[in-house]
Amino acid sequence: MDLDITKRQNLQESIDLLIAQRYYYNRAKKFRNPRLYISIIIAASSPLIVYKWPEYISILGVIGGLWIILAYIIKAYFENSNINKAATIQEEFDVSLYKIPWNEILVRKKIIPEEINSAKRKFKENVSLLKDWYGNLSGVSYPFDVILCQRSNLVWDWRLKRGYSFFIFAAILIYFIFTLIVAASNNLKLTEYILSLFLPALSVYIFGIDEGSEHYKAAIKRKDLEEEIQRILDNASTDPPSINIEELRKIQDCIYNFRKGPLVPNWFYKVSREKYEKDMKAALTKLKKQILKT
Repeated sequence: MDLDITKRQNLQESIDLLIAQRYYYNRAKKFRNPRLYISIIIAASSPLIVYKWPEYISILGVIGGLWIILAYIIKAYFENSNINKAATIQEEFDVSLYKIPWNEILVRKKIIPEEINSAKRKFKENVSLLKDWYGNLSGVSYPFDVILCQRSNLVWDWRLKRGYSFFIFAAILIYFIFTLIVAASNNLKLTEYILSLFLPALSVYIFGIDEGSEHYKAAIKRKDLEEEIQRILDNASTDPPSINIEELRKIQDCIYNFRKGPLVPNWFYKVSREKYEKDMKAALTKLKKQILKT
């Protein structure tokens, strides 16, 4: 008997893929987080050095400049490789659920079973949180079940990334205003401000602006695709055959590319998870009713 998506997503082989996907995303964040934290430490220490050890201002500026280069290398060679591996594993999970063809040109090869098993062995988080990944789709027939999963994925992702981008931009603005206050209170000249406060914090500004912009642009792209999916669903209410496997594969190609984008830190995900999950389930229930009427 062929199982539906609701049941297939909780099979052990499906859960194993989700475990491996989460593991490699977490590995990417292990490179990303020190990159962020060291940038913050350098930036946060500059006002203190201005007050306590002004003779070290130029040294701090050099350290800040060198860290910008090193942080870029960490992102390019360590963080991105784990993101790509996680995205490929997530693609295998989706394709096995949706029963659509693997895109060998775009995604290339699947991750070998040994690496999946290695990730499963090292994973230490609560596996039960990975169950019912796409919610309850019982009663929804193909291809509507697939496109609802794709829609849920996109909506969850764009809301999460948009919220995180707003948080980043707010934090950068607050810190920048703080450094101006410190400079004014210490009567710093422009060159002194640049060396002692701006240059050491430059890696944070670059990281923050780059990260915030990437997340915001990623949210816009996902939202645009979600709106296109809604248009497809509306058309399918009068013409169900208009959703075909080629259309589903095109949507999935976009989703795969999106997954190689910027990461939201685990703490922000955990803060937002419960709220977004409730919203997703409510929307899924509404859309299921709409589809079942067709």
